[in-house]
Amino acid sequence: MILVLLFACGESPAPTPAPVAAPPAPKVEEHAAPAAAPRPTFACCDTPEASAVLESYVGVNTALAADKSAAEPLAALAAATQKELPEVSQALGPLASMDIAGQRQGLNPQAAAIITYLRAHKGGAATVSEAFCPMANASWVQTGETVANPYYGSEMLTCGYFKE
Repeated sequence: MILVLLFACGESPAPTPAPVAAPPAPKVEEHAAPAAAPRPTFACCDTPEASAVLESYVGVNTALAADKSAAEPLAALAAATQKELPEVSQALGPLASMDIAGQRQGLNPQAAAIITYLRAHKGGAATVSEAFCPMANASWVQTGETVANPYYGSEMLTCGYFKE
């Protein structure tokens, strides 16, 4: 038995096969990512009254997008629209005392009239964009580069797209 062990210990190990080189990876062509389309904008507002409407309307949308009550900017928007958009002003008045869900729901039907008014007052120093949310089936105007949805806030903040 000792002899078997001696012979076993004296044997050289079996040679290991040389590693086989992996075939070269296929060449992947590099493509430049398409440039993002510029955000459609329009200039507003050519009168102090239109500027006041824009400022308060953007304030409403900013608050609602941040899931905050828009009571103050809604009151300011109702006052700013009183002369030139009296029906909108009247509809906005009660929204200031509602919760955020009520403010969002009540703002939606008034948005189209406000946006039409702002687009009619092109010119001026403010650069704004109109965005649209298909889930709410509603538009809004904002100043930021990224969609900030006032109708859903943090639940779906970037739901929507900028309109031409």
